[in-house]
Amino acid sequence: MAMRAIGVYGSLKPRHEGSVGKTELLRITGMLRTVFMIGLFALAGLFLLKVAFGLFGVLFAILLMLLGWAIKIAIVGLILYFVIRIVSPDTASKLRSKWS
Repeated sequence: MAMRAIGVYGSLKPRHEGSVGKTELLRITGMLRTVFMIGLFALAGLFLLKVAFGLFGVLFAILLMLLGWAIKIAIVGLILYFVIRIVSPDTASKLRSKWS
């Protein structure tokens, strides 16, 4: 009695050239649909980023400039606080109680 090997794709017998089974066709079309949808979402995301930075680019630039100034002011204030804390601990405790 001969044993027939059946794998994931069904029978191992060679098919006629050009013939594709129904399950293989469904698998291929599903895979292509997934690849095209990922590509479509990537292109849509790039388009939205271009629109957002094109329309709101000036606002982003102003926001980043103000954020840079705020960080510089905070660093200067922190340095001044540590200098006051080293030179006059009583004044530093008064400042800490005033702001908290």
